[in-house]
Amino acid sequence: MNTLNAAIEKKSGENQESLHFLLTEDFAKQEWMLIRQLDEGLKVEHSITDLGLLKPAESQAIFIPLRKVLEIELRFLLAIETNILRPSQHRQWAAPFHLWSEDTQPYGTAIGTQPRNSNLLRSRLQTLTQSLSQDTDEADGAYVSCNDAVAKTLNLMSLPSRLVEAKSEFLSVWEAIPLLGWKTRCLVQANTHLDVQGSLSTN
Repeated sequence: MNTLNAAIEKKSGENQESLHFLLTEDFAKQEWMLIRQLDEGLKVEHSITDLGLLKPAESQAIFIPLRKVLEIELRFLLAIETNILRPSQHRQWAAPFHLWSEDTQPYGTAIGTQPRNSNLLRSRLQTLTQSLSQDTDEADGAYVSCNDAVAKTLNLMSLPSRLVEAKSEFLSVWEAIPLLGWKTRCLVQANTHLDVQGSLSTN
């Protein structure tokens, strides 16, 4: 997270609470960017099924966990932004991470099935492409539509792991900075409780 590292250098030696706020505000912006991509990306679901790239059951297996991830992320971001708006003495940075870490099953499902689902989509695109006559404008349009839908879905399926990595990196940065007493302990506990790689690999 290059912007966070830059923020640390910029704020080195300055008020610690200002650094806490700056890091968290930057993190919230990155979270919001990824959440918007997830929300927009979910709109491709109907295209995937309408184009015949996936059967309804296959589509649901991909998109249901992703919709759950979006719901969890919106709650998490709301908790973070609520803390940002509070007076400094009332901020509870660890609480949103504790709550998030208790509901990682959809992330585990989405991340664990990503390689298989990616291969399935690429295979279906290849099969569909081979069945099209490349001599007609209609076939060219169908290929463009299918290729676009697959590209959007592949990017969409990468977002849960990127969201997890963003949280893990943010907590690691906080842990590396000399914070104020209880805040350090709470955030380290949240990071330990997350155990991102372990919790996801077992789902």
